[in-house]
Amino acid sequence: MDKGIVINGINNVDNKNNNNVEVSIELIKNFRNLIEVCNSRIKWKTEELLPIGIIIKQLDDLLKNNN
Repeated sequence: MDKGIVINGINNVDNKNNNNVEVSIELIKNFRNLIEVCNSRIKWKTEELLPIGIIIKQLDDLLKNNN
């Protein structure tokens, strides 16, 4: 099984604790590939391009740093 990556979560409502989630590298790869497939089928709105680009960059950086 692939090693996991710990992703820092958003602070709780009380802003005292961070939530961390460990996910497999395989799940991140699958998510990245899913976005790639969806990209060719979706007509993105202009305001959606930057957020999607940032997500893809973050996923690529996670995969690059953990291979």
